[in-house]
Formats: sequence, C-alpha cells, structure tokens
Amino acid sequence: MVDIPANATDEEVRQLKDDNTTTNNILVKLLGAKLTEELKQLIEASYKVDQYYSLYMYLRLGKPSHNQEGSVFLKRFYSSSLIIVKRQFDQFIKNQVTQIGETKPHKSKKCGILHCVHKYDHFVRDTERLFDRKLERRTEIEKGYVQLLEAVFVAIDRIAKEQQKVPSEVVLFENYHHLGELMKAMRLTCLSDLQKKATQLYESNLNEYVTVKLGNPIMKISTFFAGVKQSLTSAMRPEEVGFQINYSRNVLKGIIKQYPLKDVRKSIENVLNKIEKHVCEEEGLFEVVSATYLHNIMTQITEYQDLLKKCYPDSGITFEFKADEITHIFESRGKPHQKTKG
Repeated sequence: MVDIPANATDEEVRQLKDDNTTTNNILVKLLGAKLTEELKQLIEASYKVDQYYSLYMYLRLGKPSHNQEGSVFLKRFYSSSLIIVKRQFDQFIKNQVTQIGETKPHKSKKCGILHCVHKYDHFVRDTERLFDRKLERRTEIEKGYVQLLEAVFVAIDRIAKEQQKVPSEVVLFENYHHLGELMKAMRLTCLSDLQKKATQLYESNLNEYVTVKLGNPIMKISTFFAGVKQSLTSAMRPEEVGFQINYSRNVLKGIIKQYPLKDVRKSIENVLNKIEKHVCEEEGLFEVVSATYLHNIMTQITEYQDLLKKCYPDSGITFEFKADEITHIFESRGKPHQKTKG
C-alpha cells in the first residue's frame, strides 16, 4: 500500500487511492485463493482427526470481530473460511445424526441410559461451555441441538421396542428423565418444546410401568370395588349395592380374607425386587418408582375405605392390613439407590 503525502493534490490523492485499491484487488486474487485452499485442507485434515474440530473452528471464525475488522482482503478471507467451516459443521451434525440412528442397547442386564443420550448430554454441556450465548451465529448451533435431540428421541423409542431385557416403559422413562433434567439444567429456549415432550413421555411411561407392568398386590379387592363404582354410576343408591349377589357383604368378606398382611407384604416385596432388577443405579430412580407405586396403592386403599363406609355402613368390614403397615413395608426396604440430583 502506497502512503499518501500530506501535500498531495486532489488528483494525486485520487490516483494513489486507485493504486491502493488495485493493489488490494491483486492481493485478494493472488493470495486469497491460495490461503483459502490451504485453510480448506487444514480444516479437512483436522476433521479426519476429530470431527469436533469443525465445532471449535466455527466458534472462532463465527465471532463478529472477524467480519468487522481488518482490510477488505481479510474480510473476504474470513468470509470464505467461514463458508468452508459451516459446511464441515453441517456435515458433522449429519454424521452425528447417523451415529445416533445406529445406537445399540447396552449388553448389561439393565438397559439403562443409552450411549446416544450420554453423548448428546456431553455435546450440549461442552458446547455451552465454549459458545457465548450472544454469539452472532449461535442460531446454527441451536439448530444442531434440535436436530440431534430429535434423532435421540427416535433412537430411544426404537431401542425401547427392540430390546427384551426390561419392559419398554423402563427404557423410555429413564432416558427421557435424563434428557428432561439435562434441558432443565441448560435452560435453552430452543429446546423448550422438546423438554416438555420429554417430561410428558417420562411421566406417562412411569405411570404405565407402575399401574400396568408391576401388577396390583390387592387385585381382587380392586376388581370388586371397580364393580361397586360401576353400580353407583348406574343410579343405584349406595345402601343398595350390597344387596346384589356379586357385591354382597359375604362376597366382600371372602375376598378380603384372601389378602392378609403377610401375603400383601410378600407381593409388595416381589414388586420392589422387580423394580430393583429393572431400573439402573445410574439414574437413581428406584425411590421415585417405588414411591409412585406406594402412592398408587395408598390412593386405592383410601378410595376403597370410603366406599366401605358409604356402601356397607355398620358392617364392621375392614381390610386385614392398615395403611401405615403398607407404608412401613416400603420404608423398611431402605434406600438402595438414593441419588442426589444436581
């Protein structure tokens, strides 16, 4: 670049500026293509070593200062470089989606948290440590978050159906719980809809597992009172229910005798053993599942006691177990998988 003398005439100034512009154009043509090709080779070589390098380079070249400072030559060079890095980043996301789709269940007895879920967890946490939330090109990063998480959702659903180690609901509620906790901790607006979906899937599959797959320790009692409730919905008065053959006092007494405390305790302990066999220690949901199961039983007992008072008043009929005795069965089991949530 030629310096402009202080005493130069207007014509001389114009001519020198034209010369400088020509010089810049020559530099861009001669050096730009060469440097861009060299950078492309560097990016491609780095990508072969570790695909995450495309993420790091996108971070560096995506900073606003690289596009706002320097000569025309540098601005064009950074722009060309950013295009190359963006392509590599897009390919990186595409490859990650493919790898997620190839995820296999663990070989251990419990399915647990899937490899793709752990990988996504590490990716988001590591990326958030690197990227400024005010970064100009953060939108592309967040699009990557969404693409990868949608692929993880598909993988979880697929593996839950394919594996035969534990009920599919366990795979679903454990992994969606993990993802829900991750998104809650990260507080990423771009994932808010998927966070709600993960939470809903966690809760619905936990409920399905507890109410359907674990069985009912007082099943015949539940079936009896389901019929009582059905009678009440058909405009029958409560005091008339016991006059039906199927819902008489004698039938009720006979069913209740089939559920002494020792047998109910044995059934519940078998269920707790089943829960411990199914859920993984890593996610620490044993207590959550067992507490949900206890709540379900206690809700039933409370409802049936109310129906006893309403439909069989002054009968003196009671269950052969008390609510606090049921609670004690769970409490005496201890807390084998207690986990402190961060």
